[in-house]
This record gives sequence, C-alpha cells and structure tokens, in this order.
Amino acid sequence: MKESLCILTEIIYNDFFWKSNGVIKKLSVKFCFSPIIRILILYIFPFPPLVMALYQTYRPKDFHSLFGQTFVREVLQNALLQNRTVGAYLFHGSRGTGKTTVARILAKGVNCLSLTSDGNPCGECQNCRDAENGSLLDIIEIDAASNTGVDNIRDMIERAQFQPTQAPYKVYIIDEVHMLSKGAFNALLKTLEEPPKHVKFILATTEIHKIPDTIISRSQRYDFKRIKAEDIIERLHFIAHAEKIQVEESALELIARLAKGGLRDAITLFEQYSVGGVLKRKYIEENLELIGEDFLSDFTESLVVKDSEKTLKNLTFLREKSLDVRLFLEQLLFFLRDRMKDSLKKAEFSAYAELFELFEGVYGRLKFSPDPFLLLETSAFRCIAAQSAFSVETHVLEKKAVKTLHVSPNTPLPNPLLEGEGTKSEKNPPSPSRRRDGDEVEVPEEKTLSSQKPANSFDFSRFIEHIRTVPKRSFVWLGLRVSTYSEEGDTIVIHPDNDFNHKKLDSADVRLFLQETLDTLFGAGYRIDIRRWGTGKQPQKATPSLADEAMDIF
Repeated sequence: MKESLCILTEIIYNDFFWKSNGVIKKLSVKFCFSPIIRILILYIFPFPPLVMALYQTYRPKDFHSLFGQTFVREVLQNALLQNRTVGAYLFHGSRGTGKTTVARILAKGVNCLSLTSDGNPCGECQNCRDAENGSLLDIIEIDAASNTGVDNIRDMIERAQFQPTQAPYKVYIIDEVHMLSKGAFNALLKTLEEPPKHVKFILATTEIHKIPDTIISRSQRYDFKRIKAEDIIERLHFIAHAEKIQVEESALELIARLAKGGLRDAITLFEQYSVGGVLKRKYIEENLELIGEDFLSDFTESLVVKDSEKTLKNLTFLREKSLDVRLFLEQLLFFLRDRMKDSLKKAEFSAYAELFELFEGVYGRLKFSPDPFLLLETSAFRCIAAQSAFSVETHVLEKKAVKTLHVSPNTPLPNPLLEGEGTKSEKNPPSPSRRRDGDEVEVPEEKTLSSQKPANSFDFSRFIEHIRTVPKRSFVWLGLRVSTYSEEGDTIVIHPDNDFNHKKLDSADVRLFLQETLDTLFGAGYRIDIRRWGTGKQPQKATPSLADEAMDIF
C-alpha cells in the first residue's frame, strides 16, 4: 500500500509539479524532498490558473454555439439525429471559418452516448467530457503538414484496423490534408472508399484545388463560407460582455472588415487591441498605420478633379508614413465601393467606377512589383495625366454643349461656325438694332484638347506593331491582332473577337496604356473605345519574315 502511494505521488509530481514553480523545483532537488512532502507543497502553493487565448476559450463546443455556417450545421445535425453519418467528410474553406471546430464537434457527436433531440452532443456523458478535455483516445487529430509521407498514412491505416478503446467510433481528423504527398493520397484511397465500420475520417483543407478528384469523389464535401461581418460583430459583443471589455462600435466594424470573414482572426485582433479593458478604433489605426476616411476622401477627390498639386502632396504624405500599400489599397477599394453605392445614377459614379477598376488592377500587380509604393505612385500619375472619358468634367461639358449668355445691344456677335468646309455663317443674323438687353444667344463651344484635329491619320497596323515592342504588354498585342477596328469621327473603336480579349482590353489600366500610345503615335485628338459587339476593318497584315515568325513563337 505504501509503495502504491509513493508511485501515485511520484506520477502526480512528475506530471504536474515539474511544470509549475521553478523555485520550488530547485528547492525540492536540493533538499531531496520525498513525494509526500512534494504533494503537500503543491497543496500550499497551488498551480497558477492556465491562461488561454480568447479564440481558444470561446471556441464553440457544440452546434448551438457555432457561428456563420447554418447549412453545414443543419445537415450534420440531421445526419447525427438519423444516425446516417458517412465514412469520410471533406471540409473546405478559408482560415478561421470553423473547419477544425466543426470536425471536433462532429467527432464528439458520433461518439456521444445521449444526443439531444435536435442532434447536438449532450456535453454531459463521459465520452463528451473526455472529448472536451482531450483525453478521449478514439479521436485522433493529425497535422498533414508534418505527416506528409506514405509511411505516416500507412501507419495510420494500420492502427485504424483496431477497434476503438472507449467510444463507438474511432475518428481521424486530418488537418491541412492538401499537404499530403501524391503517394500518401494514393495509399489513402482504398481505406477512404471502404473504411472499417468503426472508423470515420474528417479531412480539412484551405486549398481544395490541391486535393485529387479521386479523394473528393470518395468524401462528402462541405464548403465553409466566410463569416458575415454582422455575425463577427455579434460574437465580439458577446466576448466583450463576458470579459467586461468596453468597446467602440466603429472599432468592432473595423476588426470585422480586417478579418475578411475569419472569426479566429477577428477574436485575435480583438484581444490584441483591448488595452486595459478598453477597445478603441484609434488603437488599431495607429498600430496598423491605417488611413482615416477624411484622407481617403481627399485623395479620391484630387484624382477625380485631376488636381496634380494636391495628389502629389497626398502621395508624399503616404510615402513618409511608410504604410503597407496593400492595406491602403484595401481601404481605398472599400471606400470607393461605398462612394459608388452612394452615387448610383449620379454623374460622379463613372469617375469612381474608373478609379475602382484602376486600383483593383494595381492591387493585383503588387506582388510583381519591386516597390509597391512606386506602382501606386505611377498609377496615380497616369490617372491625372490621362484624358479620362469618364471624368465628371467631361460629363458636364457634354451636358452643356451650347453655352448661353446675356449680351448688350451694342456687343458684336461672333459668326458661329457650322460643320463642313467653306460653310458661310447664318444668312439673316439679327441686327444689333433688333436685339434687346437680356436676349439669349448661342455661341460656339471652344474646342478642347480632345476635339482638336489629329496630327496624323490613324494606322491600325502601325499601332499594333508599336505595342508589340513594348515590354510586358504582349497580351495586349495578342488581343489586338485578332480584333477589328472602326473609326467614328475621332474615336477609334476596337472590336475584340471574344469575351476574354474584351475583358483584358477593357480594363482601366489597358485603356490608359492604349490612349497614351494613340496620343504618342498620332497626336492628341483621337480617343480609344472598346466594344465587344460590332464589326470593323481588319488590320493590314504584312507578309511576316522567317525571323518574325520565330519571334512570335518564342
């Protein structure tokens, strides 16, 4: 009896005491305390409470507390209630959407001894309690990122043949399953197709395109959607109330937007910036170097009205702030989206839509640029310098095609010029004696830069050949060489042959490039337009030399 007590105290000492106070540990070694004395010391100096991250503390433990995945929850609850669970599940979704959490709840549900009436784990039986504290040996979690080889999968398959020790089913949760090698997937195929009756497989991945079709076809697939911002804010309110943290509503909205549909990321940001039991928006903006809406509005309006001085000043401010260009562009795109939403059926909508397309293209090209801020700067320069077809000023000028003004009786009138060469002025203009004060007369619109006569006639073949020599613009050249064109006054209309080429050529970035090339080759005065439907002239194709054909191939 005495020996058994010593063994028991030694086990408790080895498992718990050595992980606690280091000072007591050193004293026990120095003075050779017996196991009994060590247990008494543990009673006098209890362990400090274990502190977990908030996302672990508030991880859902059943389907009732699961957020955002309504369809997945209902289907799995019905399957548990009707006892019609399958042998293999495949959970796919972005990070923080609840794949591993649902896998654990499902594993607990199939092994629960008394399910609730709606198919939820009871949380009170022995299996549920052991599953929650991680002591149920029949639920095995495997990280595929560190067990990628064939030998790891073969060992798992071999162990799966044995009956479960305590629960009705042995459940294998394989996280990040897309990290498995090709040989490991092949080794898993047969067992996944016909698993033993006492075994369930739950596979979780963030990259479904890396999973072989043979694995997907043998599994029941569930796609986890990004959690809505409203659900994230509701969950953060619940945590703030439970942790007694004072929060600003605008701070929660900012966290929900930065989390991009991931609840785990949202809770992590919430915990990180809850300083002294208070969460404020300025804490997040200052640490992440986010830009306020006032600056975004000023930056956007300077681009819309093409104010170069103010735009340069704003860009200098951004460079001195050394902010993350990717985060700034994300803020800018969301801001432009809101402006577009507020200006529907208004003149400003086209300007905001053009800016959105421009900066969306910049965001997609950030990873290819040696200096992301350089790409942002040059895109802003091109936006200011280009003659935008969608700007607010152009819209206003088109709306007011003829100006009216009040003149006195003695003011001589200019002769309005009509279309056509050699056309005379109006035959019977009203004499000054017949005009009265306040009469409205029409005067011709002054010609702008876009209405000037082009310096050179347009040559589509020369236009295409020049684009061919421009670096990193081969996709534009390939799209133009199979397109037709037509001339409508001073407008060059490009007609792409298919939807793919139309989408490429009609982007804001390519439109600016084509307009700049047009102005460089043929002078100011031409305007470019891209239309999917319509027919036009084919470019004159010269007989290519053998060297040109070789260059086209390579």
